[in-house]
Amino acid sequence: MHIFSPTEQEIIHKLTGAIIHKIPTWFDQQARFIHQAPTAIRYQNSFAFLYTLTLADQSSITLRVKIHRLEGNNSLASAIADPNLKIVGRKEFNFLKIIARGIQEQNDPQLGFIRPIAYLPRWNAIIMIELDAISFREIVFHPKMRLGDKHYRHRFEKAIYATGKWLRVYHQHLGKIEKKTFNADELGQKNAQRFKQIMQMGISNPSIEALRKKFIQVLKIINHRPATYAHQHGDFHFSNILLSPDDKFIIIDMDPRYQERLPIYADISALLTDIKVQKMLLKSLGFLMSESYLQKSQQLLLDGYFVDAPPDEIFLALYSATGMLRAIHWYRERALEMSGAKKLLSTSAYPFMQRYFCRKAHTYLDHILKTT
Repeated sequence: MHIFSPTEQEIIHKLTGAIIHKIPTWFDQQARFIHQAPTAIRYQNSFAFLYTLTLADQSSITLRVKIHRLEGNNSLASAIADPNLKIVGRKEFNFLKIIARGIQEQNDPQLGFIRPIAYLPRWNAIIMIELDAISFREIVFHPKMRLGDKHYRHRFEKAIYATGKWLRVYHQHLGKIEKKTFNADELGQKNAQRFKQIMQMGISNPSIEALRKKFIQVLKIINHRPATYAHQHGDFHFSNILLSPDDKFIIIDMDPRYQERLPIYADISALLTDIKVQKMLLKSLGFLMSESYLQKSQQLLLDGYFVDAPPDEIFLALYSATGMLRAIHWYRERALEMSGAKKLLSTSAYPFMQRYFCRKAHTYLDHILKTT
């Protein structure tokens, strides 16, 4: 738990006073805080302060106040004074407004959004309505989902389809979509780094080396192929999909500091890969999801995103293979960070997981080689 210094407590007190002063403008004259002392949460890259208030109709809402901070720097005072973080804070607030407008224009009952209220420059504070929602990962790992409950499977399918639609809106409104030729060198350099990381973990076998050579071969073939580029979400996976009580799906963690422009399939394949990874995590815990159900789920994501034209199968396969390569490194790293029984289970399951990820990556690349 983060202990705030007297200086930081004074900052929080003044921030609270500024919010109280603005509440009638944001809501109504009868709106009041239930408690003026907020619930404070320290995340890896931000501080959050939660305030609950009642409105004129006696309903209650919770405000979330987010202040960006640098990882490893625990000081609230330095966080609000950093000029670079002020740029990030204002940019994120603008992001939230743009995506809210884009989702509202869709008028789609499945799609929800974070509601931004205001940005307070003095504190670099983004004010928003707190989401009453659960991570969709909780549904994926619910025992009923694992055992094939029809209701949970239906919610899963709805989420996958809606997520495809949500990502399309994100790319259209924030991604600055453009057509240009594919630069294979950029992906080649990233993949070389991933293979290096895998080798440093002591993972070395003929299949991994064959995969490295096959990536090089494929990238040479499709270099300069026409592609659709956009700013990426960059962290597109189940934990960042939220489900509200009224069954609206919301994507979170759009980091304005992440502005990499890649083919749209980088974001799309991140979730396609996550479906595969979660399937294997379920399987390693003794539960099964059939390959046919897995393929159906992936197709629902693509159907949600691509409404005017079919996806480019080459880039879809390329970035799916890249996602599997990333998973080989990610799962091992994640297992090593665990402790106790979880670490033992994860490290014991890793050889099985690694072979699965590697085999899938080979399959995707072989599809490209047969097609081109």
